[in-house]
Amino acid sequence: MEKKTKAKDQRPSKGISTSASAAKEQSRQLHPIRQKVIVHSSPSIDAWRKLYQLADEIKIVAPWKWMDELQIFALQIDPEDELVYCSIMGNGGEFSGIALYFGAVGLESYNAIQELLQDPFDLYLSQNCLMLTYDDSDLLKEEDKQLFKKLGSKYRGKGAYPLFRFLEPGFEPWFLSDDQAQFLIVALPKLIDVAKTVKYDTEYLFNDEGLIRLFALDDRSEAPRWKDSWIPGYLPPEESQQPRLDEMRVNRILKNCQKAPGVWELDYFYSPGLIQNKPKPFYMQVAMIVDKEEGTVVGYDLIMDDAHETVVAKLFDAMEKFKLVPRKVHVYKDDLYYLLEGMSKLFGFEISLVDELPSLSNMREVLADAIS
Repeated sequence: MEKKTKAKDQRPSKGISTSASAAKEQSRQLHPIRQKVIVHSSPSIDAWRKLYQLADEIKIVAPWKWMDELQIFALQIDPEDELVYCSIMGNGGEFSGIALYFGAVGLESYNAIQELLQDPFDLYLSQNCLMLTYDDSDLLKEEDKQLFKKLGSKYRGKGAYPLFRFLEPGFEPWFLSDDQAQFLIVALPKLIDVAKTVKYDTEYLFNDEGLIRLFALDDRSEAPRWKDSWIPGYLPPEESQQPRLDEMRVNRILKNCQKAPGVWELDYFYSPGLIQNKPKPFYMQVAMIVDKEEGTVVGYDLIMDDAHETVVAKLFDAMEKFKLVPRKVHVYKDDLYYLLEGMSKLFGFEISLVDELPSLSNMREVLADAIS
């Protein structure tokens, strides 16, 4: 059946399919994972004093003058902890700072940023790292102002204020816990040491086999020291689990749905609306399917639990609602390609990994305007 012959009551909406009141109600049903925010103890004033002394030293050393974001290295404070990948930011002059990415998830988000594999807003919110940046006064929160007052710190001028933040996927950048502060107090002196070494030995972090230099703290001896080695610079992504499909529903779609000539664009992403849920605000994720030719929303929902399960559910819902199986499905993310690869063979649509989703991007702007 051609899409143009659909009954009017089955035609997808030109706007977001959820009304404003319904969207508000959905946003109140907070993502279960987001509800499990653990409130950690804050750093002591002495810990903050040490951190800002280190921040001042980093500003003076200014490693971004000779290092760029691609010259990463790894630190490990405790052998039982995951690796932390360090990146120096600001070589382009737009801003200055450092980021320390946690484990495989952090490294994956770092690599995605370097390769621009997602929308910039999604990339920013997907980071799992500690970050130190030097910002203007208008970016200070009230907590920062009170802390500077207690410390007697006097910063002035553009890009003068050192700000420490914890970036956790989906959450607004947040203040440090005491554990994170203690980690940085140990890690930052080593970061400074590595940066100074690179200044005089430009090949110090270079490896033509794509390896990353790891500095692991050996504290078993009386005088703890750092040992260095080389580790893989790329971790293969975890295989996406193929979704469990309802056999009866699959058979129903195969029996009742006709092949359509159209292309559906499919993605999940962070909604720009910040949910002000104390103690830690966060962003909801959205799953969306858009008809590329008509620019209409075929499926849309807030993700309340697992993104992959929601995407598959919306795809099933759309095929059943319109009694159509699209000719092609375009996706932007690798994980969605592998997730839907098996389904594409089952239902007979072609799955393509593309550089952009133009119609879906337009609907993201509509969603952003509606929220604002």
